[in-house]
Amino acid sequence: LSPVHDHTSALAGKSSPEKSPNAIRCAKSKAKRKQKDMELLTALAEENKKLKADLAESDRLRRKSDMELLVVQQNYSVKKRETNDEIDALEAEARMLRVELDEGIRDRGQAQEQDRHTIEKLEKVHQTLVAKVKRLDRLLRKKNEFDEQHTYTPPAPL
Repeated sequence: LSPVHDHTSALAGKSSPEKSPNAIRCAKSKAKRKQKDMELLTALAEENKKLKADLAESDRLRRKSDMELLVVQQNYSVKKRETNDEIDALEAEARMLRVELDEGIRDRGQAQEQDRHTIEKLEKVHQTLVAKVKRLDRLLRKKNEFDEQHTYTPPAPL
């Protein structure tokens, strides 16, 4: 202990009717420290109260943002599901259109094959008819020649 703070007289049982100047200074110093400590405690209590209020506000805002995030996530999930459903529907429609297109191409190919086959048959029939017409034409000429050669013409009257 520093010599300024003399507490030995109190410890030794010596009591003085008047306080020594050191004891008075010590008491004043103690009172000032106590005053400063009380002011510091008051300031700390006010700061603590402010921090608790800030923490409460922070918790309130966090809960609010958590709820907003949950709503956004739910909306996202709904939109994603709707979008996936639309994509699935479009893909199914595209597959159906592809099947229809393939069938149309196949049917068109078959129709073209049938048309070509029909045209070939018609060409053969045409060739046959042309040949028959020529034959009939030849036969008709021969008949006419035969008729001219074998027609009886009466002698001219005298």
